[in-house]
Amino acid sequence: MRNHWFRRTLDVRVRTAENNSVWVEAFLSEGPRPLHLDILVAFPDHVIREARIETFVVDEAGGLIPYIKETTELTGLEIGPGFVRKARSALPEGIEQGSALDALVECARMIAQVGTLEPDDVRRLDITDPRVLRNLDLTHWPQLENGCIPYSEEIERQFDDRGIRAASRIDIYSPFPGQRVRFRRDKVFECGTDGSNCFMRGYLSDDIHELEVEVTIDNDTRIVEHAAARSIRSPYPGICDQPFPRVCELMGSVADDSFKSRVVETVGLNFGCVHLKDLILDLVRYADGKRE
Repeated sequence: MRNHWFRRTLDVRVRTAENNSVWVEAFLSEGPRPLHLDILVAFPDHVIREARIETFVVDEAGGLIPYIKETTELTGLEIGPGFVRKARSALPEGIEQGSALDALVECARMIAQVGTLEPDDVRRLDITDPRVLRNLDLTHWPQLENGCIPYSEEIERQFDDRGIRAASRIDIYSPFPGQRVRFRRDKVFECGTDGSNCFMRGYLSDDIHELEVEVTIDNDTRIVEHAAARSIRSPYPGICDQPFPRVCELMGSVADDSFKSRVVETVGLNFGCVHLKDLILDLVRYADGKRE
């Protein structure tokens, strides 16, 4: 990766489909082999009913030829525990496996951002009240409990002290009649080097979140020389941004096999931010792939 700069963009959209399902569309752009992935996911079991990949593969002469196929290998997979392992083994040969798996993982994350609740269950609610929003989330997505700081125990006592007002949208939980686009998320990863250090920048922007991170790692020792993050938008302003200053605690640690655990302990778990954790780990993994 010496004296080069790399950039990847990953755009994902969730769209309404028939029969209590959604289409999740991911477009990954990096170099001459862009990848477009569409999956149809049924609620509430979160099973992939259809899948399609459009990309390019390398032929025997080293040239690029289109790859446009219905990916039946992915149908029937449930998005949940073990999904990454099953998806990795199911991806067809010939395509860029790392890009396709990254797109699938992001699609899986997006499924957790939308609901198909009954309109009467949510339309009457004032979700600018953080207690109401938190209760709505935990009632219909109980797996969120203690998953990050807004859903940690005893966090509600901070709502009044800090004057917190929530910033979500009601259609994320129940679509309006005729609504097609349910949720969107864009991610950008950048990495480069000056010979001695690897510089990384990551950005996430979606309908309710916006954040960015910077990480610098020594190419030889793999020591984190710099780490910083900023929360720009979040569903619980004043709460969600609390883990971001702790990113600097990663400085001095080594980006080795234990780095994931270090990131989780620092900015993950019940008093962390799952999106911040994922962005840091995705960014470092992307940069590591460019070192190979």
